[in-house]
Order: sequence, then structure tokens, then C-alpha cells
Amino acid sequence: MLPRQIEDREAKNFDQADFITGEWIEQVVGDNQADFYFCGPIPFMKAVNQALKKWGVPAERRHYEFFGSFAGLE
Repeated sequence: MLPRQIEDREAKNFDQADFITGEWIEQVVGDNQADFYFCGPIPFMKAVNQALKKWGVPAERRHYEFFGSFAGLE
């Protein structure tokens, strides 16, 4: 781990360790009619998109951006 990551873990400067799950998103947000914006590595974005879709978040409320070459999430 990088020094900053170690500092963050020791100080508990994060909301969720490891993978973000659909259950965690539901617990933190509580409303699937919110607008969701996410970006990151493609596997992360696919997982978040699928979790939001499973939760019933309409496609028009799921917003994401690719950095680098384009790829689909589905």
C-alpha cells in the first residue's frame, strides 16, 4: 500500500473498505430515484451499474463517464 492509503486506513478516512455492493449503496443513499454519477475502472463501473439496475434505478438516472477508450457496461 501507498503511504496515504495506510494513513487513511489507520485514521478510518473512508466510508467503505473493499468492494462497493448494491446493498451498501441502498443503505447509504436510501432512494433509488436519485441521480447516480460514477466513474472508475471498467469492472467497478459495471458492478455499480448492475447494482443500480437491479435496485430499479432507471437508466436515465445512471450517469457514467469513461476515461480512455470507450467500452459498454452491459
